[in-house]
Amino acid sequence: MIRESYVFAIDGTHASGKTTLLYSVAAYLKSRNFNCIVLPEPSRNSPLVDDVVLHNSGSFDLPLELDLIATHLIQCIRASRKYPIILSDRTPINVLAYTNLLVKLKNKNEKRILNSVEIFIYNWSSSYDLIFYCQDYYSQYQADDKMRTKVLNIQSEVDTQTREYYKKANIELEYIPKGKLLSDQTEWVINKIINKIK
Repeated sequence: MIRESYVFAIDGTHASGKTTLLYSVAAYLKSRNFNCIVLPEPSRNSPLVDDVVLHNSGSFDLPLELDLIATHLIQCIRASRKYPIILSDRTPINVLAYTNLLVKLKNKNEKRILNSVEIFIYNWSSSYDLIFYCQDYYSQYQADDKMRTKVLNIQSEVDTQTREYYKKANIELEYIPKGKLLSDQTEWVINKIINKIK
């Protein structure tokens, strides 16, 4: 919980259905008069990521990843001013997984910074009330989605690395049952959320 807000996240690798599920859960909650907000995945709105993915300018580096982590924190803190229920697309732990796979640290100082950030993120992640994890893999290729295309070949590695980071942080995940219809997944998540906020 951050301030007086309940914070829930849906995590998983790209093409796992998390964003679709997140908006389905939000729609259900809003239809029952729960005041909630969806926090979008920061990488989808980052000018630094756009430079790398869309404009082929530069590469994934530590400043880019720190920007994504900071955006997660800022979005959550600001949302807690007005919304009693916050629904987040991914968490900073997911960013750590991508950082480990995509970024080559340049020097000892960058390593020290990342080590410090990692400890902070582990502590921050305990403020989430529940973190749901999508285990399904859907078709990844979408010709008009350059963001997804850029990381097509590391889906399995991201999945493994993300789970390992959660384990290292002693964060218990709510694993969403595989192979279910969106309506069934939504109901499953909603039941967990309602039980938590009662």
